[in-house]
Amino acid sequence: MIKLLNKISNFLRKNDRFLNRCTVFILVLFVFFIPPTPVQDIYEVIELTEVTTYEFTFEIVNKSVEIETIIYEKDTIPVRSIEPLFWEHYREIYAHGQMLGNNPNIFSRVGDSITVYVPFMYYFGTGDYNLTGKYDYLEQTIDYFNTPTLDGNSFTSSTIAAVGGWSSEAALNYERTDYELCFDFEAPLECEYRLKKPSIALIMFGTNDVLWDDLEMFEKNMRLIIQFSIDKGVIPVISTIPPFYLTRGTASHEYPYNLVIAKLAREYNIMLWDYWKSLLPLPNSGLFDDGVHPNFGWEYMTTDFREENLQYGMVVRNLEGLQILDQIREKVLN
Repeated sequence: MIKLLNKISNFLRKNDRFLNRCTVFILVLFVFFIPPTPVQDIYEVIELTEVTTYEFTFEIVNKSVEIETIIYEKDTIPVRSIEPLFWEHYREIYAHGQMLGNNPNIFSRVGDSITVYVPFMYYFGTGDYNLTGKYDYLEQTIDYFNTPTLDGNSFTSSTIAAVGGWSSEAALNYERTDYELCFDFEAPLECEYRLKKPSIALIMFGTNDVLWDDLEMFEKNMRLIIQFSIDKGVIPVISTIPPFYLTRGTASHEYPYNLVIAKLAREYNIMLWDYWKSLLPLPNSGLFDDGVHPNFGWEYMTTDFREENLQYGMVVRNLEGLQILDQIREKVLN
């Protein structure tokens, strides 16, 4: 037995390069040929009912996550409508912001490529939009936020707190900041609020967080973003993320992240912009073929609200974003 062990030991010492190659080969086989666990095995929709409200109950099979229930009120825009509660909270945040010198006529955009992408809100600031008569009441809100800030107005100005490919962590990471405009060790979100002094922030993170697959870290980052906004007197509006078809062959993977967003909206008593629910009935869920980004026909028509354009995800996003700004303007800023 001892002689056998010595022979094996000598073989391993002399053939380490051969063994390393075998190890790499086995790893390649594991990565490319072992099928991934289906998303449905991790979490699934267990109930879907429609009564006077929409009730979606998701059961997370992973025992470390509790069952969540979200109630979506029927409304012209999808917001969490415990209105007397969060409107009063928004008034308190706004009053605090006024003491800090925030500008009532400026809002910020915070997020990733879905937010920084030119078709989102941009053409309201250049006058290239069509409210079609049906939405003419929104004209006052466009005029209200057409106030100069940095290199444009709230609709057209570049944003330091939104960059393509960003996860929620990036907005809080000073290493991701604009070194020409921001202070040393100043996070992008902090820099955006300091330079623009906005009263409102439209916030959407989660699509790129899905790729990191760290739900706990996502919730931690979103808490920091929401609380920092409140502390700075900036009214936070957080949005659910669109269906996500890029990986794992299913749209289900965004559900836990949207559950976190909805939970935080309730906990912090702020508005939930449920963009996810608005996209579901649209053709291809309102997404381009990449399965990630909201679609549109022509870029300059993303603020044209004729009925045939409202089948596109980005057009719906622009309409709902403007409607939310309009509600805040009327119920809080005025």
